[in-house]
Amino acid sequence: MKQNDVFTKRETLRPINTLTCFDSAHTNSVYILKMKELTTIYKQESELLQDDLTHMNQLVNSQSEEIQNEIEPQILQLKQMLQQQVVEYNHEMQDQIVQLENIRNDNLQLEKEIFKIQQRLTKLDDHIGQQVLQRKYDIKFS
Repeated sequence: MKQNDVFTKRETLRPINTLTCFDSAHTNSVYILKMKELTTIYKQESELLQDDLTHMNQLVNSQSEEIQNEIEPQILQLKQMLQQQVVEYNHEMQDQIVQLENIRNDNLQLEKEIFKIQQRLTKLDDHIGQQVLQRKYDIKFS
């Protein structure tokens, strides 16, 4: 191989390399432009989505306040009704407790009277038993 051949090969390769570099630079430029365009579109879409999200949050907050304003009076009314029912129930229970205590006291009084009557019956039974024995004895010895 001669030095002349090497030079010739270099000269023939140079235009190809320059063309390749130009194509590569052009491709990179197109890629960069496309990326800038896509980045711009992404930013615009992101801003639109952020605006939509902000609007949705405002709607949710507004609706939440409306619902709360509607429900709060109902909740208060229900609490008052429940408190009134609890008070009424407590009065009824206290009345029933008083009635049960009265019944218990009456039962205790009745038990005392029954006990006294049982004692009288026992005495009467003993007395009758003694009289029967006395008569049998009197009849036997008379």
